[in-house]
Formats: sequence, C-alpha cells, structure tokens
Amino acid sequence: KRFEKVDFRGGEENDMPEQGAFSVEADRAVVKGLQDSMIRAFGPAVIRQKCEGKPKVVNLSQKMLLAEHMPVLARQIEGGALAECTLLHLNGNSIGDEGAKALASALRVNGVLTELQLGYNNIGPTGATALADALKVNAVLKTLELSSNNLCKGKGMFGREIHTAKGVKAIASALKVNAVLKELSLWSS
Repeated sequence: KRFEKVDFRGGEENDMPEQGAFSVEADRAVVKGLQDSMIRAFGPAVIRQKCEGKPKVVNLSQKMLLAEHMPVLARQIEGGALAECTLLHLNGNSIGDEGAKALASALRVNGVLTELQLGYNNIGPTGATALADALKVNAVLKTLELSSNNLCKGKGMFGREIHTAKGVKAIASALKVNAVLKELSLWSS
C-alpha cells in the first residue's frame, strides 16, 4: 500500500507500542511484528513526503528510517527530488552500515549537498569506510556529522565485539585528498 501522507510528530522512543505493559508476554512479539511492518511501510512514504517541491533543506531526523529505506533516498539525492538539496539531516534513525553505503553512492555523484547529518545511526566501520571513499571524490560536502555512531566497533574472532580504528582511519585517509570538508563531528563514535 502506498501512503500519501505520514505524520510522525511528537512522541519519544519509548512511546512505541512494544514498550507497553502486556498481560500475555507473547502479545509483545505480535505487537512488535506489527510495529516493524508499519515502520518498513511508512519509510518510503516519509521520504516521498519530505521530497515534495524539490526542497533545499530536508530534515528526516528521528523518522525511524532503516537501511532498507536509504536506496530510495539515495535515488532522490542522485538526480531526483533532492538533486538541489544542500542540507540533509538524518540524525537518530537506524540506517547502519548498509544505509551509509547507499548514501555514499549518492555522495559520489551529487554536486550540491553541502551538509549531511548522520549522528545516532548505528553506523560502523564498514559504513564509515564507504562514506570515506565517497569523500575522496565529493567536491562539495562541507559538513559531515557522524557523532554517536559505532565507527570504532567491529567483530572479532567468534563474533565478539572489538574496538577498531578502521572507520576513523578511512575517514582520516579521505581527508588527505578532500580539501572541501571543513566540519567533521565524530564525538562519541
């Protein structure tokens, strides 16, 4: 189903239905499944709504967007409704590494976007490396916000979580060839 308009105003993270009290714990799984389906369905509609009128500034922060929604957004950045967008705010979603990769592909060809906010998105070293590769060829992005991600977390032997500098090193390497980026925020990443 295609939704024409979606409104996610108000509420906090803990206001989601799955956070409620249940008399039967099995009901939590059912509600969580419905909630996840709703988020997956609403993502593209939220993006379409925010892209109306070829805006220069788009705020998609805290819209419960997922990695699977980022190819839709990337197409808009590459030459769709966001081809003229200069500021894109995506803080507080859950795009992860796969979403960062999709956005990185758009950054490689976009010649307009000057500010990208990606804080609090669970982006790890793989996503940071993809963004770094895009920074090597992007000649317009001046501000990149990557705070409160997981740029230094990786998987070690037997799937154990380890700290690695891979993502941050990739970004540092990209800065050697990118002379345009002036603001980079990596705190708590």
